[in-house]
Amino acid sequence: MDRTVTLFCLNLPHGAAIELVDDPMKHLCEAAGLRMPAFDKTSPFPSANTPNGVVGIRFQFPERDLVSEVRYLEEELAKLNIERMQVEVELKESKERYHEQEIEHKNAIARLKEDAADREKQLTRNLNIMQIEKNATQKELDEVKGQKPEGVDPLVIDPFSLGLGAFAQQATWALKACIEDIDRRMDEAGKIGTALAQNRSELNERLDEMAQLPPEEELTPELRKKLADMEKDYNEVTRQSARFFHTNQPISSIEAAQASPYPRREKGEKRSTSPSKIRSVIEGLDKLEAAAVQLTANLRSMEEKLAKKDEELRDLRAENSRLEIQVRAVQ
Repeated sequence: MDRTVTLFCLNLPHGAAIELVDDPMKHLCEAAGLRMPAFDKTSPFPSANTPNGVVGIRFQFPERDLVSEVRYLEEELAKLNIERMQVEVELKESKERYHEQEIEHKNAIARLKEDAADREKQLTRNLNIMQIEKNATQKELDEVKGQKPEGVDPLVIDPFSLGLGAFAQQATWALKACIEDIDRRMDEAGKIGTALAQNRSELNERLDEMAQLPPEEELTPELRKKLADMEKDYNEVTRQSARFFHTNQPISSIEAAQASPYPRREKGEKRSTSPSKIRSVIEGLDKLEAAAVQLTANLRSMEEKLAKKDEELRDLRAENSRLEIQVRAVQ
């Protein structure tokens, strides 16, 4: 909003004088040392057509309402304070949420470690059971070796379905083949279990290293290389375990009996040794293989969950940093 100030220059006998209608401009002229003659504010002012050389000049001055400006600045300051308080509340809530999620992530990692340790113990127990069964089978084989053949034709023996003690030589062959297969499977399962345990230990070490790093710090090239090598080793162990458990399926005693080239004995014939121990060994192998497959799948699931939790933690830290930057900018 502007206002108009009218300036009049009058030809006076003793020099020029200035009279301003508005008091603020009059005060400025007085401050400049100009002596102003007294004018009657109520009398009509001279115009441009006034005689004696009176000339009227108009000036435009912007109006400055200091009270309005102060009020406006106070309102803006109040708005900024409200925004700052809102950002501080959001930052506080974000920190609390980050703290809760961090505790939840730590608990989840602890549960994953406990689960992996329990499964490793279970695999160890299964391997011990397999070793005990192997020793029992070896003992039975030694007992069978001490028996003498009774003149039975070896071509009519079915050791898997009618008993291994019917003919000592034939039973020896069958038991040796079974023990060799058990040894092979136990060695391969042991190697895979050892590789999985070592891989799990390395993952735990890397996880502890990651927990010690600051949230905003980027990974070093050396640590990136270690993580890449660990991922490569993990994938190799997974491929080996999958290839082993899918290509080396156990053959049950029923299938072996059906595929045997020897004819069965009659029911009335005498059976000296039961194949229940051999079947229990094979069933134990099946259970061990299933447990190893399940352990591999669970380990992969744990790794995926851990990666997801790490991603959420990184996002939360980035959001927290963004809110802190906003608070510093407002302050």
